[in-house]
Amino acid sequence: RSEVSKADGFETISQVLVEYFENFHAPKNSEILNKLRDWTKEFLSPIATGFEMEGYYNFKPPCYNKTLENAKSHTCGHGSQWSNRGQVIMGGLDEAGLRNVSITNDDNFHRVYSVTPTHLPQVNNSCTRDKLCSLATMTVSENYYERLDSVLDTGFYPESAWEIKCKMSSRQRIWEKAGMKNVNFNKTDLGDICKDINQASLEYAEKITGEKTLARYNKVGVPYVMGADMGPYNEGPLWIWHYMNYTLVEDKGKKEVLVRSPMMRTPTDYPIPAARGFHYCKLLSPARVLEHIYIDSLRSEGRF
Repeated sequence: RSEVSKADGFETISQVLVEYFENFHAPKNSEILNKLRDWTKEFLSPIATGFEMEGYYNFKPPCYNKTLENAKSHTCGHGSQWSNRGQVIMGGLDEAGLRNVSITNDDNFHRVYSVTPTHLPQVNNSCTRDKLCSLATMTVSENYYERLDSVLDTGFYPESAWEIKCKMSSRQRIWEKAGMKNVNFNKTDLGDICKDINQASLEYAEKITGEKTLARYNKVGVPYVMGADMGPYNEGPLWIWHYMNYTLVEDKGKKEVLVRSPMMRTPTDYPIPAARGFHYCKLLSPARVLEHIYIDSLRSEGRF
């Protein structure tokens, strides 16, 4: 329901239209338009930041080079900044007490289903626990847009990625490369790490959302809630074609959107050498969260 009356809304729109057309025919320094421009910039800035973190394909098309590392380019998207953060969370170095080791990740956009060549995550160096060191990791991501090219852009459907398909190195592999011995895969990677990364996306989006917008979302919006990871889907095609799950649920009269990620995970002694030490997730884009906070959570049925 609107927070202003219909009469006040019409008056505001009419005032701005008159000012705009007067300024169009006789340009002047309009106080009304300047204030509106500044307000719009402040209001929409978090959403723009979310799309930048996602690596929105309509800002720059993905590079999709044949080599794992995409070339640096001003005309195509190298990778997702959120996937870079995802690998750091996946690594979980703080949980291992590895204070001297950090992760510097380079995400690269590729079609995750391509096989000639196949692009896989990797860790390019090793560290020891007693010396300051940064692990140089690489991940592979592909944004999936379920409606971007199939419907008219009327403003009703989200523009952000439904999911970021992200191939990451497993926590076990990261800890081993950081210098730990006898790392137990069942202790490092059997939790809901994809859920943890997606929870971080939700918290990041809430942190950069404007104060009034966040208060409105918390008061009347249908919230996102992270659910347990689905899988493991350890056959590649199964993980690729199982999409991020958004389900509208109701508990004790309260509506929520339950978000669950399909995942794939393999230990570093996996029988297939080429598939060892991976942990794949469908990541929740901060842009998707921000669109939900600003728009979709406020619809009467919690459209998502």
